[in-house]
Amino acid sequence: MLKQRSGHIVNVASVAASFGIPGMASYCASKFAMLGFSESLFHELKGTGVGVTVVSPIMVRTNFFNHGSFGKMPRYSATSLDPKTVANAVVRAASSPRLEIVVPQFVRIAIWFKQTFPYLINPIVGGIFRKSAKL
Repeated sequence: MLKQRSGHIVNVASVAASFGIPGMASYCASKFAMLGFSESLFHELKGTGVGVTVVSPIMVRTNFFNHGSFGKMPRYSATSLDPKTVANAVVRAASSPRLEIVVPQFVRIAIWFKQTFPYLINPIVGGIFRKSAKL
């Protein structure tokens, strides 16, 4: 890609890259890492013709959470995404100048609140997920 001076790297993280969720420490850590890695690449590749975008969806309706390590987590909710929705976001990301695409877009406001008012939002998010995971 660098030799051609064109191309686009699309990584998939999760909204869990922006929230530490009780019972999902390893999962959240890997998504935090993917977002940080993507952001670093985004800056390193600026001006080379190679773009980087990370897609961060909320929960997707796949069999991923059927694994025993997610035993206490809720399987799916009314807001869970169809895999095709995420696939479409990945395709859009391949030609996007943005660092991150959050799916669905309205979740970006929750991320903004968490980043702006962590002392207020962290206890709320922690309580919600502890309750739903029965921790």
